[in-house]
Amino acid sequence: MHRLLILIATLFAAWYWWSKFKACPDEKRKGFLLKSGFWGLLGILIVLAVTGRMHWIAVVFASLVPVVKALFGLALRVLPFLNLRRRPNTQQSTQAPPQQSNISEQEAWEVLGLQPGASKEEIVSAHKKLIQKLHPDRGGNDYLAARINQAKDKLLS
Repeated sequence: MHRLLILIATLFAAWYWWSKFKACPDEKRKGFLLKSGFWGLLGILIVLAVTGRMHWIAVVFASLVPVVKALFGLALRVLPFLNLRRRPNTQQSTQAPPQQSNISEQEAWEVLGLQPGASKEEIVSAHKKLIQKLHPDRGGNDYLAARINQAKDKLLS
């Protein structure tokens, strides 16, 4: 009788897995298969431990392999971030930002890539696009960001 119940439970689990697999989009199927394989292996290990065919310590160590792999991957992603926080920022720009009075109106138009006579909205929009690309926090440098800000200030004043 108990073998029949195990067979029915196994068939139900297989049917349930197959319906989930079919409903999964193509781009997520690989991840679904990996997760299913992990849980299936874990289930087999637990059954082996419960039936006495495998020692429980071996089951614990075998179950820790995917956990350690995931933690190792997480550590590889986090460690570069931690190194950046520990050491001083050595990528400072060697050029000092230009003074406020160094930019002419013609230079301001050229810096923002606009034609003379552009509207306030066009100036603000051009400034926003450029500063998003060239801001020091996004890989630009202090000099370029200061020039863009000075050009906007000059044209809006």
